[in-house]
Amino acid sequence: MDTQPSEQGFSIVELLVVVIILGVLAGIAVPLLLSQREHGWETQLLSDVRNSILDVEAEYVTNSGAYPEDQDAFEDIGLEISDPSITLTYVTNDDRSEFCVEGRDARLPADAQVAHYVSGSGVQIFEDCPEL
Repeated sequence: MDTQPSEQGFSIVELLVVVIILGVLAGIAVPLLLSQREHGWETQLLSDVRNSILDVEAEYVTNSGAYPEDQDAFEDIGLEISDPSITLTYVTNDDRSEFCVEGRDARLPADAQVAHYVSGSGVQIFEDCPEL
């Protein structure tokens, strides 16, 4: 009969295999999580642009068919922006019959940080406002 206590534990090879497997899983998961975070920021930007449009349209009804005249009047509507990294810019044509709201989110990459809405078109695109 063997009276020596048996040594139990993990060998260095087993530990290395576990560390390598965890590294591979992390290498797969981190980029997926980052892209989901960016997708959430894009959705948040679009939501802020859409909400501001509702406020502008309500102001149009209140002002008897005229959109706010400039950026200051746009800001005076009482917009609620969900994050400090999001900025909204408003432009209108001379007779105030059309407008464009442009939203930018500094957290997003340069090619996806802008969304805009042009009155009447209902299109939100990741590029700058067109000339009105």
